[in-house]
Amino acid sequence: MQLLIVDDEAFLVENLARYLQKSLQAEIHTATTPEEAIKTLRENAPDLVVCDLNIGGSGEGVLLRQIQQISPGVKFVIISAMKIPDDLEDMRQHILHYFEKPFNMHEFQEELENIITNNFYKSHIN
Repeated sequence: MQLLIVDDEAFLVENLARYLQKSLQAEIHTATTPEEAIKTLRENAPDLVVCDLNIGGSGEGVLLRQIQQISPGVKFVIISAMKIPDDLEDMRQHILHYFEKPFNMHEFQEELENIITNNFYKSHIN
């Protein structure tokens, strides 16, 4: 299981990675710019991307669409202070959960564990 965390708040990315590394059985990659996210995506092919909607001034959901074009099967967990815009409606099937910033780290960890268990480990068993 590979996880990519993308947010332009470096402190948040570092804390999420450190916190999740302790509890998840996943290889965790991080990025703080759209360019870094795309490079990491191409090099590591993550199963799940935890991503802000508006990163580095790229606009609402622009990076999500770029990631989806490169890796059509990838799933997302959104962390954002903004609501999911209507023009991303066609991507909702790929968005497994939305967390509004600020969020509770413990609740985030629990939900991510559930998502990983229910969406990725089960698919490898069947």
